Amino acid sequence: MIVLGLMVLLLCTLGFPDLFEKLKIIYPHYFLEQSLFIAGLYASAILFYFASINAYRILNLIDHHTAFSTTALNAIIKVKKAVFGMGVCYMFLLPFIYRVAIIEQAPGMVLMMSAIVAVPYILATFAAILERLLKEAIQLKPVH
Repeated sequence: MIVLGLMVLLLCTLGFPDLFEKLKIIYPHYFLEQSLFIAGLYASAILFYFASINAYRILNLIDHHTAFSTTALNAIIKVKKAVFGMGVCYMFLLPFIYRVAIIEQAPGMVLMMSAIVAVPYILATFAAILERLLKEAIQLKPVH
């Protein structure tokens, strides 16, 4: 998780600003779409860190043998919401990707980005299933 966090940090500090400058030069007439594109990238990075922190909390709860607790349930709910929010952020990337795909005559670009947009929703669905299972497990857990 630390390596992923460092990679996202590098992208946010070095990659995204450089990308935005290059996009302004290559596609000067699409400033609104570019702004939504960059805002979506940064917002998804923030949500990634939020989800990572809560995933780390869940791992700590597992290590301390308290995985079947309301604290873990709340962390899973937060992860689910953060991952869903990442999907929404990625949807903000689609208008600009669509414009670029038309200009560059690359319809596969839209298909690829649509697949990337689908990934957070799949993960959010998985988190919702885990949430439901954990709720059931907490209800079945005997009280000592």
